Amino acid sequence: MNAHEVVGAAEWVNARKTLLEKEKAFTKAREALAVARRALPWERVEKRYLFDGPGGEETLSDLPGMSVFYRDESGGVFHTYSTFARGLDMMNTAYQILDLVPKGRDEAGLSQNMSWVRRRDEYGNQE
Repeated sequence: MNAHEVVGAAEWVNARKTLLEKEKAFTKAREALAVARRALPWERVEKRYLFDGPGGEETLSDLPGMSVFYRDESGGVFHTYSTFARGLDMMNTAYQILDLVPKGRDEAGLSQNMSWVRRRDEYGNQE
């Protein structure tokens, strides 16, 4: 990790207050984006998707996912939202925490985002 600026308490508090204003603006912008996201038009899902689930055959309306669907009272299914690639960041708790630490996500030079993730039995295997 490269050397980082070190300051006294008063200067740190001032810098933190400046960042806090940016964080508040970001929060307001994120909330406005969420309103716009919920206002997206819906697409009726006409095709019958079937999946092999642990309990047998399951339909699209039986499954959770990173695409968002709504089922109305009559059983109609609507595709309301999908997220791709970096759109998953908000749902990844690890990224929320890593964005607070000094090294951040530390993904520069990796073949793809999150290629640092390993299952518990894969820590001996490096890329």
